Amino acid sequence: MIGVIDAGVGGLHLVDALLKQLPDQDIVYYADTLRAPYGNRSAETIVRGALEAAERVWHSGARVLVAASHTISVVAFEALSRRFGDALFDVATTAVQAAIENSHGQRIGLVASRATVESRRYEELIRDRCPRANLFVAACPLWGALVEEGWHKRREAAWVVKRGVREIKQHRVDTLILGSNTFAALQPVIQRKVGPQVILVEASANLASRVAEHLRFQEPPPAAERGGRKVQLWVSDLTPQVAQTARRFLGRNVTLERAD
Repeated sequence: MIGVIDAGVGGLHLVDALLKQLPDQDIVYYADTLRAPYGNRSAETIVRGALEAAERVWHSGARVLVAASHTISVVAFEALSRRFGDALFDVATTAVQAAIENSHGQRIGLVASRATVESRRYEELIRDRCPRANLFVAACPLWGALVEEGWHKRREAAWVVKRGVREIKQHRVDTLILGSNTFAALQPVIQRKVGPQVILVEASANLASRVAEHLRFQEPPPAAERGGRKVQLWVSDLTPQVAQTARRFLGRNVTLERAD
């Protein structure tokens, strides 16, 4: 079983990718919507919420833990790694690797939440893997709210995105990491504002591929013996707004359950 932890429900993009790439694996997903958005929370709150979420999915039977949230991946990585070791996969590491592979001039941009930017883990990951690379960052706290309110296709969204990428664009980046799952919904307008020459890195599919590679030689029992694949989608607080946001992210209805 694969356990996926998230802050808001943007990580459902990753769940979707896992469902496509690993049709025989059970999945349990937990989003801490009660505390979301994590991007404006303290490091202590983020770490506590991430560990609680991880323990919940682990005790449900997960043997692989995937941190879908960029904020969790950078702020709570050390705490999660100490507890779960090699069973942990995180989206930040995957995004950095994809950015380095796609960047021809080692000029990489990052747009993300305040907490993600302030953690500076992206700088550390890039420096460790490609010391020659330059990283230019921008905190974009309004972007997630635009998506959650369904404003991502409005004229106002284009204006907010333009302001968010203004400084990064001046540095002539060739690759831009989308450091929040919610930003995937803004990808068309982000591409327009940074220019067609900039490669956007949205790492959900890459992360799903890493997990699939890890599980390739771990054969699950036949689905018939297990009564079919089980997919559980839990949230810490379920409201009509949360359900609506999930529907916007996936483009379809999805059944969420409030965790006990």
